[in-house]
Amino acid sequence: MFASAESPVVGESFAESLPSIPLRGRIHIRGGQLTAIDSRWLPGMASTMQIWFDSRSRQSRTDHCYLDYRATRRVPGYLTLEYIRCRPGTSYASFRAALRVLDAIAQQRRALAIFAHVGTTRISDRLLERFGWQPHAAKLGGRQWIKRFYQHHSPLDVA
Repeated sequence: MFASAESPVVGESFAESLPSIPLRGRIHIRGGQLTAIDSRWLPGMASTMQIWFDSRSRQSRTDHCYLDYRATRRVPGYLTLEYIRCRPGTSYASFRAALRVLDAIAQQRRALAIFAHVGTTRISDRLLERFGWQPHAAKLGGRQWIKRFYQHHSPLDVA
């Protein structure tokens, strides 16, 4: 099916093994393995009501994680992490695999950065920093984070 999400994403092999990547998509991870990347017409933009409903709805305890992302044609060098949902039984390996696949998508698209608004305190600042994220746009309020990839791409030729 797909390459393992556990393989290092730093190398080109994992990013190249991904199928064609849609502009808006959902990454499905089950048991620490990439199972699908679906194209989504409208990404799962999370509202406060949806987060409240997801936290209170009865969920299965399977090891399943999905992540919605978006890239726009208007700003091609950036990705937005729209929504990440983990069930109560989701392992750390599945959560980490979802983020690694997102990094591989950014690498394949040659993105300069990924933006995210972290709305829950269950994801600590320390964990985000461990994964390479940095605080961003403090004036906007909330917890805005960015993961930069400037050093991973060759510099632009402006001449």
